[in-house]
Amino acid sequence: MANRAFCRQDEEYEYDVSDSFINFETIEFPGQVDPFEASFDPNSIFSRCGALLFVIDAQADYDDALKKMVPAIIRSYSINKNIKFEVFVHKVDGLSDETKMETHRKIFQTVQDDLADQGMDHIRINYHMTS
Repeated sequence: MANRAFCRQDEEYEYDVSDSFINFETIEFPGQVDPFEASFDPNSIFSRCGALLFVIDAQADYDDALKKMVPAIIRSYSINKNIKFEVFVHKVDGLSDETKMETHRKIFQTVQDDLADQGMDHIRINYHMTS
């Protein structure tokens, strides 16, 4: 069985700038923080955003996470149509191959259906299975 590191859930967002020849900024919003609150200035954040990453725990109940993810995708896309969306389906190493594929299919289909219901199914999202 693989070793796992469990990270505490932060309740505040984290901001980090790396100074190098590449302009690289990261802003981490824990699941319970709404990055679209006016106090965060979402237009400023998402207008400069190159990629938005979501990490979904494949071994937990992820329905609530998906319900938050789709509106975040739609709102950020409405601010910046050039954002790349990446979904990391995390902790799949402990799942059987069949369960991995079923989990991927369920997440993909739920997100696509929710986007289609909003007329936004043209938004491209990349999915990655990670351990």
